[in-house]
Amino acid sequence: MNEEIEQLRAFIEQHAATEEQKRALLETVNIFSKWDAHRTNIRFELLTPLNAILGYCYLLLSLKDGELNEDQKEHVKQIEESVLRLAKMIRDIFSEGFRF
Repeated sequence: MNEEIEQLRAFIEQHAATEEQKRALLETVNIFSKWDAHRTNIRFELLTPLNAILGYCYLLLSLKDGELNEDQKEHVKQIEESVLRLAKMIRDIFSEGFRF
């Protein structure tokens, strides 16, 4: 991404018609660059607790701490499915192909 931004900046420097246009375009590039870094951080912050929840689900289903009854197993599996669905949505929203 940084290489693409640098190429875009170089293009603007060479092809902008006026200094005002150059300044405005470079400022826009800077805003998008900052947003990209922020977007990566948001994705990480949203996925981190989901990974912990998923880990606890796997721990409970492994039966290392004792047996679960059928209702409890079903509830843990529902939590696991919900976490996986939510994690996929977050990854899709914040993927490289999706831009705000």
